Amino acid sequence: MTTQPANLPPGPPDATDLDRLAFDATASMRAALPIEHAAPYNLVASYAGGKALWMVPRLAPYRARMLALPEFDIVHLDRFETVARALLYVQTELTRRVERAQQLPELARQGWALRAIMMSYAEGLSIKGKFSPELVARLKEGSGYRDLAEDLKVLVSELLALPAVYTGPEALVTRADTTRAAEIADAVLTAVGNAADLDLTHAGLLEERRKLGSLLMASHVQLRRAVAYLRWAEKDVAELVPSLHVPGGSPGAAPTEEVADLEALHQEMHAVTGTTHSDGEDNPFAPQEDEEK
Repeated sequence: MTTQPANLPPGPPDATDLDRLAFDATASMRAALPIEHAAPYNLVASYAGGKALWMVPRLAPYRARMLALPEFDIVHLDRFETVARALLYVQTELTRRVERAQQLPELARQGWALRAIMMSYAEGLSIKGKFSPELVARLKEGSGYRDLAEDLKVLVSELLALPAVYTGPEALVTRADTTRAAEIADAVLTAVGNAADLDLTHAGLLEERRKLGSLLMASHVQLRRAVAYLRWAEKDVAELVPSLHVPGGSPGAAPTEEVADLEALHQEMHAVTGTTHSDGEDNPFAPQEDEEK
């Protein structure tokens, strides 16, 4: 009898669940690969991951024969789906964070407007001894996104601790205002990377994506070598192990997943540049200058 992992909802896992589990399962692989040893990221994750998943059932019938190949590690086949799903998970999380970041300007505009009203109200209440003057002074020091979220949460908490009349329908700050302020605070924190579902900075996610892309490409190269040997007479390696790069990509072009406009996320967030390549450049059997000498 199997037990559903604690971090997943009840019921059979869907593709999203499997991707998240795959990311967790690759933790040791990623930890063992120093970022400086990972190849530059130059994939489109949705395409590369999808192609890898497409290959897995088509390569499975050759597993027994691959086991007999000298100097071939079957782990490249056995981990292929897991690494592909982990890559898809990271890219999904990156995309979600960028989309959330694009909502920040409007969230912040609403948040600062609510904060201004709530601060004015708090100052008035402090004169009557209902609100701490020291707290009001401290809240005035905030200026960034996280400061905005923290200020809103503190103001909401303090106002709701007062008798209900102070946030009633006729009050300067109503219960509806405090509810909206709490919602904005949570949305801002989520957008800048405080999501509880994955405790990684945006820059950290980009590094994990680079590592997973490197691991996927390393296995892909080994699988092409193995299939080319096993299917030498049939000459169908390109059909069984196609390129992980988008067809028609030109060298020097940035991948479509290039992360842009990340200033709103924090200075820690940055994009990784890369290139896309043709299928020929994926071919491990192409002549190399060192091999020809």
